[in-house]
Amino acid sequence: MKWQFVDRAEERRLILIFAGWAMDARPFAHLRCGGYDIAVVWDYRSLDADWAFTEPYDEICILAWSLGVAASTRAQIPQPQCITRRIAVNGTLNPVDDTLGIPSAVFAATADGLCDASLRKFYRRVCGSGRAFNEFCEHLPERDIDELTDELRVFLNGNIALNARFDLAIVSDGDAIFPPANLRRAWADTPTVDLPGAHLPDFQHILDRFIIDKQRMTQRFERGFDSYDAEATPQKDAAMRLLAHAQHFAPDIFSNPASKTIEIGSGTGLLSRQLDKELAGQLEMWDIAGEAPLAAEQRTFRQVDAELAIAKQPDESVDMIISSSTVQWFNSPARFIDECRRVLRTHGLLAFSTFAPGNLAELQQACKTGLHLLSADEWQTLAHGAFEVLAIDSYDHTLHFKSATELLRHIKHTGVNSLKSPDDIRTIMGRFQPDDNSEYPLTYRPLIIILRKQ
Repeated sequence: MKWQFVDRAEERRLILIFAGWAMDARPFAHLRCGGYDIAVVWDYRSLDADWAFTEPYDEICILAWSLGVAASTRAQIPQPQCITRRIAVNGTLNPVDDTLGIPSAVFAATADGLCDASLRKFYRRVCGSGRAFNEFCEHLPERDIDELTDELRVFLNGNIALNARFDLAIVSDGDAIFPPANLRRAWADTPTVDLPGAHLPDFQHILDRFIIDKQRMTQRFERGFDSYDAEATPQKDAAMRLLAHAQHFAPDIFSNPASKTIEIGSGTGLLSRQLDKELAGQLEMWDIAGEAPLAAEQRTFRQVDAELAIAKQPDESVDMIISSSTVQWFNSPARFIDECRRVLRTHGLLAFSTFAPGNLAELQQACKTGLHLLSADEWQTLAHGAFEVLAIDSYDHTLHFKSATELLRHIKHTGVNSLKSPDDIRTIMGRFQPDDNSEYPLTYRPLIIILRKQ
């Protein structure tokens, strides 16, 4: 494999893009993602590479496309615990397969008949439209026909993929390379998002929507700290419901002075202050921003990225992990669940509130973008086998504002929207519609999940 940085600002996080067949770094040179460096990997004639360049990074997200999905599983990253999110885009772990990938006859015919003319036709099919193809040709990969044939032979000679779990699979409904039905079949057990378009997607849109810009998120929440408690009534209500559920299912943990609890995402202390009153044991508060919300005996605070810090905790060292309105900002919910299972003692409690699909629907409609959220069923699938599901509670909490300006001020004061929008603020405001009472609604959809380690 070969690799090249297309954006390097000495960030602490890295996005590795595993390109498809017949690609190099040129088509990806324009990509940017706040808080991340970006490197592109290509040329799968050899499935080995020197991955030492990944060692300085605290977190690595893998975005694999087409044949790069299978190839990405062969990457021997020196610090695999730093890999959080894995996204598969229009590719599968069985790239040459009649039902799960590209039909074998089509794949073999492509290798047997490869020439300059057929390669150009392939690029045209990848792009989908004449306009997209013309734009692609401005950054055409510089690859040799013979090496591309050899690359295809690697995949024809057998299934190269190793076991790897992906957090998300993206399927383009107009894909002319991988049949969309095969893609959906291959990812039946993985959260999947359908996007309009061809085999070559809008990668900038994917980065903006499906990779968490933790730097931007931290800045937004820090700016909203002083106003958060007054504005965040849905989050406060969810935190109190979460606490009530946790106390109901684990009274022995709350009353045990030898117990240890980690709160993930302590923020301004909405939940921390209540835990301080109810917990007899140790409470360790984690947050990516801010300061300790309280100070007392057996109460400690760590400013950390919890998604990474949880991987460094000793096995079976904690009795309860609790988190309110935070885990939706993690790149890999699946990895978080796995790490919690490892860290919790037997019968330990994992209690968290997040948000379900449909959360802030009015804002998503206005901004034409939104955070990808897991459903209750998808969370249960992640927990299956390791945890007993004790409770799932989802409901709507709608706020009403007198104007679109007031609604947007609420969003600013809580920091709940850390996603980028392609439009300016006036365009966004114009898209909000009042209800029958001439008020502007904003609907939160909290999701509370209580799990016990088997």
